[in-house]
Amino acid sequence: MILVIDIGNTNVTIGVYKNDSLLFVSRLHTKKQLTKDQCIMELTATFHHQKVNTTLFKGAIISSVVPSVTDLFKRAIKQLINIEPIVVSLDLNLDLPIKIRYPKTLGSDLIAGAVGAINKIGFPCIVVDLGTATTFSIIDKNKNFIGVSIAPGVKTSFDSLVSSAELLSFVDFDNTIKVIGTTTSNSINSGLIYGTAAMIDGMCDRIEDELGYKCKAIATGGFSKSIIKNCKREIMVCNNLLLEGLKFIYDKNTNLN
Repeated sequence: MILVIDIGNTNVTIGVYKNDSLLFVSRLHTKKQLTKDQCIMELTATFHHQKVNTTLFKGAIISSVVPSVTDLFKRAIKQLINIEPIVVSLDLNLDLPIKIRYPKTLGSDLIAGAVGAINKIGFPCIVVDLGTATTFSIIDKNKNFIGVSIAPGVKTSFDSLVSSAELLSFVDFDNTIKVIGTTTSNSINSGLIYGTAAMIDGMCDRIEDELGYKCKAIATGGFSKSIIKNCKREIMVCNNLLLEGLKFIYDKNTNLN
């Protein structure tokens, strides 16, 4: 079995693969004040809940945008299952040329998502990740990672909005509403859901205009299910895209499967 972990600013996503089958996905809140012992406890509880036999682990891989938490998970995994995890970086065989100005600044989550997308839908493609930020990763017709566009995430935008307006409160992102809202809650839902969907459609159009050719598109992230169904363009949704990318990277850099 292979342990795959994506450490984001909001959540830590944990998956376990047996051969090419994803056995389960578990999500924890990212806690930047976590200790190694607490990290071990959370992993142990997750494995126990999922009835995982930790002696069957053959390898582990991590992508992370939170360096302080990365080190905790590395040490916790080493102590818990006696495996030194691979950490995604440009030093690995990614089979993905990075053609941005400062390659080392590219988040490993974007790398994992791009690798997952290429292996799932091919290239050229646009990878939309609706997480803390809404990111657009672009892989061109030559399989080069050529750039990223970053916009505020859905929840980030909502939190900013309500923090500045006392009469606004929490709304249901999954609530089915019309574009023209007739209540405050519905109006916010409309702006967030349809506004983000329209932004995604528009950004994909502009990316294709700049490239000069059409691209396939795939979306992932916590809000992808709610948002993408309201897009006009055809966009595949893959909730576990980053974990799939991590598994591909792991297999590419080891002899274990």
